[in-house]
Amino acid sequence: MITLPVHDYLTLHSPTQERCGLVLPREVFIEIPNTAEDKANYFCMSEEDMSPYSAQAIGTWHTHTHTNCNLTMTDYNSFVESEFTFHFVISSAAVSMYSNSPKGLILVDWRPHG
Repeated sequence: MITLPVHDYLTLHSPTQERCGLVLPREVFIEIPNTAEDKANYFCMSEEDMSPYSAQAIGTWHTHTHTNCNLTMTDYNSFVESEFTFHFVISSAAVSMYSNSPKGLILVDWRPHG
C-alpha cells in the first residue's frame, strides 16, 4: 500500500523529463539517473547505477511528465519481466502502485495528489 503522504511522491515529479529509481524497504526512494535517450517519454536505469542498491531493493519508481499515472505498454512489459515486486508510477495528478503476482501485474493502490 502507499504509506507515505502523497505530497512526498509529488516532490519526485518533473514536468520535463521522467525521473526514476529504486524503492528500498519502508518506502525509501533512491533516485537513479535516467539514461534513456528520450527522457521526456521514457526511463532507463543502468545496472551499474542500480548495483549499490539492488540487493535491498523491493521495487522501482518512475514519473510521467503528464498527469496520467496509468501504465504505458512499455511500462507494463518491463514490469512483468522485472525481478522487483513493486512498481510506483508518479504523475503530477496521482501516484499508483503496481505489484507483480502469479496472476500478472495488478494495481495495488492509487492516490490523487491534493
